[in-house]
Amino acid sequence: MSRNPLAPARNAAYTYSSRRAGVLGPFRAVALGLMAALPIGVLKGFTAFSVIALAGLAVALVSLGWQELRAAPRPPVRRIAFAVGVIAAMAFLGTLG
Repeated sequence: MSRNPLAPARNAAYTYSSRRAGVLGPFRAVALGLMAALPIGVLKGFTAFSVIALAGLAVALVSLGWQELRAAPRPPVRRIAFAVGVIAAMAFLGTLG
């Protein structure tokens, strides 16, 4: 499996910049840095290391998203009801083929 020789440098840059900017804490910054080790492409194969890299990415981004959702103002109930209706209609239309 060929690997990008710049991946470790990219990993360090992601981790350092997200931590330095104060966007992510140290644990989430390292989890985001694990994403740089993920081999992306058609014929790269699936390994246990891929699962670790994806888990790190999920930890970093899901926790950041949850933090942002809690800090954001709540949308009006009318907008939520509309979104739920649109999603339900799309799901129904998707079953029709």
